[in-house]
Amino acid sequence: VHAVSIQDDLTLIGPQAGVREALLRIKAAAAGYSLTLKMNKCAVYLPASLSSEVKDSVREWCASLDLSSADSMESLGVMFGSREAVQAHCLKSLGRHQKFMAALSNKEMPVQIALLLLRFCAVPQFSYLARTVHPDDFAESAELFDSSLWDCFTGLIKSQCSGRRDAATSAVSDPLM
Repeated sequence: VHAVSIQDDLTLIGPQAGVREALLRIKAAAAGYSLTLKMNKCAVYLPASLSSEVKDSVREWCASLDLSSADSMESLGVMFGSREAVQAHCLKSLGRHQKFMAALSNKEMPVQIALLLLRFCAVPQFSYLARTVHPDDFAESAELFDSSLWDCFTGLIKSQCSGRRDAATSAVSDPLM
């Protein structure tokens, strides 16, 4: 069994029996470290490769521990599951980014700060999806994100570039100094 921990998130990966044993050991040892394992915040991912019998067995075990189980699951910003679940996750993320970009367009937001937030927050956050999602599942969201990003950028700099696409393109592609 492999365990990956980032801050207070722990992911156990491995054969069913090993993951069960590791979880029960963690649950038993947690109190000794003044930790509380909140089982209602834990979940078990059931990949499509499992047989119906195994899935039923795992669901039964999960129910006995007040654990949820599902055919898709998000962990550390990455969606595991069917292509449809992954694509829906990408579109949901895109929706959050579009709200962020709309906030950057607020007339009270200084353009320089908005451009910095766009470049150093919006782009890297969405780029994380590009690194963690198969390109075929990410393509639609990526195209929509690029369009939203361009619209936000050109909206922010319209006064500086007087609507000239070449000036806007130069401003977005020139290196930062």
